[in-house]
Amino acid sequence: MIDENGDTLSGTFNYAKSLFKGSTIEHMVSTYLYLLDQFVDYHDSVSSHTKLSSLHLVREEDTNVISMGEGSYYEYDGSSLLHELFEHQVDKTPDHIALVYEDVSLTYQELNERSNQLAHYLLDTYKIVPDELIPLCLNRSEDMLIGILGVLKAGGAYVPMDPGYPMERIDHILKDTHARVILVEESTQSLLSDYKGCVSVCGSEEVEFSVVSLDNVSVVDTLSGCSVTNPVTGVKSDNLAYVIYTSGTTGKPKGVMIEHSGVVNLVSDLYSRYELTSEDVIFQFANYIFDASIEQMMLAILNGNKLLFIKDKSYLNEELFLKTLSDHNVSYIHLTPSILENIDITKVSSLRVLNSGGEALSDQLYNKLNNHHFRLVNSYGPTETTVTSIVNTCGKSNNIGRPISNTSVYVLDRYLRPVPVGAVGELYIGGSGLSRGYLNLPELTDECFVANPFQSEVEKSIGYNGRMYKTGDLGRFLPGGDLEYIGRNDFQVKIRGYRIELGEIENVLLSYEGIRQAVILAKENSSGLKYLVGYYVSDRAINPEDLSLYLSGLLPEYMVPSGYVHLEEFPLTINGKLDRRALPEPNFVGDREYVGASNDLEKSLVAIYGDVLGLDSESISIHDDFFRLGGNSIMAMKLIGKIYYHLKIRIKVTDIFYAKTIEKLSSIIKDYKMKYKPVVDLNKEKGKSNMFLIHPGRGGCDVYNSLAEKLSQDYHCYGIDSYNLYNEDKIDDLNRLALYYLDHIEEIQKDSEQKEYILLGWSLGGQIALEIASILEGKGHTNITVYLLDTILFGPDPELIKYHSPPSEKEISENYEIPMNSEYFINTKKFLLTEFAIEGQNISNNLRFTRVTLLKAMFKSENTDELISNHIQKLEYNNVEKIIENPDLLTVHPLNISHKEILKDEQSIIEIIKKVKDFKL
Repeated sequence: MIDENGDTLSGTFNYAKSLFKGSTIEHMVSTYLYLLDQFVDYHDSVSSHTKLSSLHLVREEDTNVISMGEGSYYEYDGSSLLHELFEHQVDKTPDHIALVYEDVSLTYQELNERSNQLAHYLLDTYKIVPDELIPLCLNRSEDMLIGILGVLKAGGAYVPMDPGYPMERIDHILKDTHARVILVEESTQSLLSDYKGCVSVCGSEEVEFSVVSLDNVSVVDTLSGCSVTNPVTGVKSDNLAYVIYTSGTTGKPKGVMIEHSGVVNLVSDLYSRYELTSEDVIFQFANYIFDASIEQMMLAILNGNKLLFIKDKSYLNEELFLKTLSDHNVSYIHLTPSILENIDITKVSSLRVLNSGGEALSDQLYNKLNNHHFRLVNSYGPTETTVTSIVNTCGKSNNIGRPISNTSVYVLDRYLRPVPVGAVGELYIGGSGLSRGYLNLPELTDECFVANPFQSEVEKSIGYNGRMYKTGDLGRFLPGGDLEYIGRNDFQVKIRGYRIELGEIENVLLSYEGIRQAVILAKENSSGLKYLVGYYVSDRAINPEDLSLYLSGLLPEYMVPSGYVHLEEFPLTINGKLDRRALPEPNFVGDREYVGASNDLEKSLVAIYGDVLGLDSESISIHDDFFRLGGNSIMAMKLIGKIYYHLKIRIKVTDIFYAKTIEKLSSIIKDYKMKYKPVVDLNKEKGKSNMFLIHPGRGGCDVYNSLAEKLSQDYHCYGIDSYNLYNEDKIDDLNRLALYYLDHIEEIQKDSEQKEYILLGWSLGGQIALEIASILEGKGHTNITVYLLDTILFGPDPELIKYHSPPSEKEISENYEIPMNSEYFINTKKFLLTEFAIEGQNISNNLRFTRVTLLKAMFKSENTDELISNHIQKLEYNNVEKIIENPDLLTVHPLNISHKEILKDEQSIIEIIKKVKDFKL
């Protein structure tokens, strides 16, 4: 018999026999049986990562270590609740900074009071009871943490949902949790608009739910009137703290139920194990839909540390990401190896502890990260055992270390017998962190959470460690007592830190019309990066883009395969089972007729594609899809870096997602060079004070050409041109758009060595200018001047928002004289709706230092809604005063002209600017 590497099985048995010379017959037989199990398992399941030739067996008499591991007993209050521990910390350090998110900073007292107000609101309005599940659909911000704490303080358990989830996944979670109330924000509330307040189903009974938007003006007002005292509820430590959904084999995600006690044990152990102190700044990296987020957040706020939030996927801009970490003196970071492969975290000089978890840490990456100024940690743990169960504080590669406190780990064979030290078995975990099970899935819970045959009599007497979780992971005990992670023994995989059940993707692929059979495999390219491939049987081949689009509507982005292979039938083994090893390798290149690079730009991109993807560049066609070649969002970041290094063009991640082929991407890069420039020099008056004129809504910066010419005596005018006007991929977030423009503004300021920021904007351009000022103040700048040409802030004005409605298709077609069925109409509609979305957003933070001059148009514009016009006429400051903390810094100058005609009164504009300049002097 031959194993995967060509070694004979009899040779392996002889090797084992030599190791166990002198051992008892029973011991040898047990080992042989285990080896036979492994051999059978390997040929039954090609997903097994066990290789017979790599097993290293150790004689039992050579070590005292057996195939069980007990975490040391750590004394902690098993009755403690997460929010109570947070409240105790608030009493100790009320004025310490608890959370920093962009320009928002909350002390422990402020965070506690705001979450208390939410908790009282939930208790008073909805009578929340222990174990009640409350879904959250929030983007990362201070409201996310307030929402989590508010739910816990009300006695409920939070259920995180990603706003980027497909609607089918959100629908499943809402029904599965029988939710009565859902916490959202204005930007995510629209995701639930189709439900009309009724979605949860209990049998045949529909249960109505309420949607609470945490940043809605009326909700904010209501919450501000709620009590700030710590609420008292009947919740106990064995009640649920959260339910997190993971990939499921049935085609639906499954909810893992975690109680307070498990998280309390986790944080109690890890804080001291990682040797953290109150001076450490902890970075919250994981999306809150993953359990690693709870560890990162609670390590900080239960111990008085500062917690840093950043926007999701900010790491895709490596330079900005590393700068943010350094600027905030982050000292504890927990990242997945996939992220660490693509960013140079060693540049963060403040880093003291780096935790690598979520995936296997390769030897190559270990060598790259070891022996730096920080301590490297390697952690392991399934969601079902509360985030982290095993830790190696030495960080060594796939050596995952030893169990944390009050945790038991076993390495067993298929008959739940301990395997010899050095032999590979399946990891089972028991102890304080064990999940209650899967929500509404009792059979699956019984299958995965089994009775613990190793429970001691003492443990039985106190009702502890009676169950253990069957992880599906292979591992082995090393002679020194540490555990080594080997891989999976089923069809679950981890890609980029995401835990994925291949069966869930297979079920969705099977639902595509015409597909009779489907199987998903995880592959690995020459660079060591994993990707998914879908194999399917149907009468005809299906366009891969159609399949990806279909799956994207039902699955998260990270579960959509990179490529697909059409087969007339699946290969079978002699036993009639699917022969996964006989499935052909995906041919990513050449799906269309091969077309080579025809110019220098395309040749450069082909070489860069090959370098990033680990492919032979000679085989890459300009029509090949980056993601079907094995690319992903992390590799897209790497691709951007390579393009900038070689071509000196800084494109965006969204460009890669839109232009997936070299042919399309080269067109975008040419446009960057020839068409769209974020900053346009309007009067070339070098040596004078810089003024940045920001484009209005629905237009470009060319509207300021005449004004810039007349300002040339005093200012070097730069136009900030409309990103959304020229780019297919739109930016619909005010803060993100302002950050994009500010990157380019700061380059000019740096080159000209100017410290004062002077911004001017008409209409929406003024709103963007105010957001830029808000960001600048957050960076410590105080010398900022903003001129607003009749800018109106809709966000802080519920009455105005009520009147403010998006243009209809008919209005777009008539106003812009575009036929509805034309491609130009589709593009125009997308642009106008993006601008409309931005108009309704709030400035991130109130301004404390910025001098703001508003030029208010006093005449009504033609063809403007009468209700809006009348309301605006009553606003002395166009709502701008609502974001200005010092009224002395805001002045208004009425102009006898309409909003649309305001630039025609150049003389008045220039005179007002000159007055402000003279006053400052």
